[in-house]
Amino acid sequence: MLPHPVLLGSSTRSLLQATVLGSPGAGAGGGPAWGDEVTADDVARLSLLKLALLHPDAIQSANPEYPGRTATVRAEIDKIWAAGKTGPGATAEYIGRLLPDIFAQVQGKIGAFGLRFADLSVRFVFGIPAVWGNDAIARLRDAVEDSDILRLLDGRPAPMDFMTEPEAAAIALVPAIASTHALQVR
Repeated sequence: MLPHPVLLGSSTRSLLQATVLGSPGAGAGGGPAWGDEVTADDVARLSLLKLALLHPDAIQSANPEYPGRTATVRAEIDKIWAAGKTGPGATAEYIGRLLPDIFAQVQGKIGAFGLRFADLSVRFVFGIPAVWGNDAIARLRDAVEDSDILRLLDGRPAPMDFMTEPEAAAIALVPAIASTHALQVR
């Protein structure tokens, strides 16, 4: 059987989800709000989760010519800490919220082929900014592992990889290019 991608958040929600966490009890079923269900006026809104994985010095040095931008980012990251969360902890919580969508998609795909979870080989690939250093990647790795998303199938851990976002974008374009230009990828 060929690999089948599962796009996170796309089964019951829009294709792209905002990476934000919101007020407890405001989400579906009374759980914590996340993604597009978090309103812009939610005072408990935690955003910029990805940037919270960076070392504070990296945030400061990223835009020295725009101190206002750095202050805005720092204020959002300070909200994460004030909520009693770390950057990796908030990111792990967000990733964990994706699990029901992933499970539903995988279950639907394998049911169509008459397979069971035990028949699958799953690998997770996470996109990372091309400019990230090893410390930010390590924090993301910790967040993914803490989210329990890697234990999707019968508690067996699935392997994970990281791919830079430009590489992921290029790979995502291959099917469209192949169909319009008679390209064959081997």
